[in-house]
Amino acid sequence: MISENQKVEEILRYITSDKIEKLDKIKILIDFFRESRFRFIERFDALILFLESNNGYKLILRECILEIFSKKEFASILTDADMIADQAFLGELIKRTGQKLLPDYSETNSAEYLIQECFYKNGDDIWIINIENKKLEKLFIVLEMVDQFTMTRGSFINDQLLHALEIISMRIAVLGMDKKLLSMVTEFTEYSNPFFILQKEVNQYISESNTLNNSPGKIAESKAQINILVNQCQKFISKAYENISEKGIDYKVHLQLIQLEKLLERKALILEFMESGDSVNNLYKTIDLNKTLLKIFHNKSRIGEFINKSTQIYAREITRNIALKGEDYITSSKEQYWNLFYKALGGGLIVGFACLFKLKMASWDVSLLMKAVTYSLNYSGAFIMIYLLQFSLATKHPAMTAAALAKQLEEDLNTSANYTKLTLTVAKIWRSQFIAFVGNILMVMPIALILIFLWNLTFNENIAATKFEELIQDLNMLETPLIFHAAYAGIFLFISGLIAGSVANKIKTKKIPERIKKHRLLIDILGAKKVNAIAEFVDHYWAGVISNLWFGVFMGSLAVVGDIIGWNLDVRHITFAAGNFMLGLFGSNFNLSNYQIFMSILGVGLIGFINFIVSFSLSLFLALRSRGIRISQLDDVLIAIKNRFFLKPLSFFIPKDKD
Repeated sequence: MISENQKVEEILRYITSDKIEKLDKIKILIDFFRESRFRFIERFDALILFLESNNGYKLILRECILEIFSKKEFASILTDADMIADQAFLGELIKRTGQKLLPDYSETNSAEYLIQECFYKNGDDIWIINIENKKLEKLFIVLEMVDQFTMTRGSFINDQLLHALEIISMRIAVLGMDKKLLSMVTEFTEYSNPFFILQKEVNQYISESNTLNNSPGKIAESKAQINILVNQCQKFISKAYENISEKGIDYKVHLQLIQLEKLLERKALILEFMESGDSVNNLYKTIDLNKTLLKIFHNKSRIGEFINKSTQIYAREITRNIALKGEDYITSSKEQYWNLFYKALGGGLIVGFACLFKLKMASWDVSLLMKAVTYSLNYSGAFIMIYLLQFSLATKHPAMTAAALAKQLEEDLNTSANYTKLTLTVAKIWRSQFIAFVGNILMVMPIALILIFLWNLTFNENIAATKFEELIQDLNMLETPLIFHAAYAGIFLFISGLIAGSVANKIKTKKIPERIKKHRLLIDILGAKKVNAIAEFVDHYWAGVISNLWFGVFMGSLAVVGDIIGWNLDVRHITFAAGNFMLGLFGSNFNLSNYQIFMSILGVGLIGFINFIVSFSLSLFLALRSRGIRISQLDDVLIAIKNRFFLKPLSFFIPKDKD
């Protein structure tokens, strides 16, 4: 079996051939190490040992490395790679995906070109970083390249770092002067803006660094001042995040904050690499710099980290708004519990009318587009009416209560609590959901039956007579894709919750109520009192109205979209399903078989469960991610919930005087 020493000797003999170009020699050597990642350290040691005793090979390899790697411009990697250039999520995502599929063109005198040629494979940065600095230092010493690759004042490497520092400081100053960004932190004025002051100090530092007769102490003092200002800038960003709950956050401003964070991190990184003494050679800094450049370059096309970072804070604010609303759907006392029940009865009443209207609309001979419009108007009208009358629809709860649960979970995790409050919150959510379902169904079933009876009595028309088989079949999970249809409704419930949170955030960020109150033309036409009332309505209800409007559109349009594309798409919502069951029962003249009745009741229950579990799971996942909570952290939580259920099962269905 060939030893690693023999393999190293063979590869060096091969690449030292005059027939191979110098860059290709380096590529072949890198491929040699890459192909055996589990033994590349052993090969690296063998390489150093072989070069120490073979001067001819050493000189050839030294010549290749010096010609290819020395004095390659790398400032653009520090200033541009892995930076957010587009202040729109989709634009930045497309850019990064494009870079992964088709790398950018790079000039041959740049470090980017060398990385693309030599270290282009995914994970190349990882195995290079894992090589100990001591081993790399030894390679530089053996090849006698220490002087060419150390940072000293006036050196090429130092000049590139200063150039990158100057560009980054200018970008920080430009971003830091944005009016919307500054409005997030009122403690800072235009004149005390730390980002602008930082640029001035950086310019001073660069000037002093370029003056060779300046003392190292003076340069170090200027560098220390920059670090102080960088900390102030970071405090500004932290304060901006703290103020989100009060001011909301625009997505563009969120990306600006992320950009500033990255630029400040990059600035601090450059300052770490800057040579602060007069002429102290520090090869380790050069080695760390090259590892960093490789990592940054590979990160620029990595998508997962960008998605996570760019959506987390914005998602947190959306779910925070949802959580505040979700607290209204969690009952603590018996009074609240029964109030929710009565509200659910009101929701069931309105859905009963919507069920009848939808059945009548299905008989209209209209185009697919008009079907989508009429169905959507029916659903949206019902949902908005329920919302404005402050009634309750059980399926709207999960998207709201999941965010409130995540908020409580974060508090318990931060305080190292034993999840007593959290398990109580879970019990409250479960029983609130239970009584809302009960209220909706108890009302919608008799109301739907009474309404179709009155319609038949008034117009002598049993509008369910030709539709009852379809209505009943839609509730049979063995004959239709009921589970998928119920899941679609759960997804739409989740999306409508996001819309509510997003609109609430927009209203707050754009200061819409305040702008309405100051609208001179509206005041002249309607009077200040009515304008204030409009502003209050927008502030408190507009997000819910838009959310319910879109939920109705989703519910009313999906089946039509399915007809157009030839897919069996539809939605099943528990309250509408319960109402449709009674309409189908009437349409059959109460002549359903026991099997049909059983499967219909089972279907209604299954629809409710899937509506809840899909909506709640998606909402909880988003809420947890927005707060940086991992799913793996929930193991102990689930055990605590299980223990409470076995200890106090009734608390999950009926509130006690004291929980």
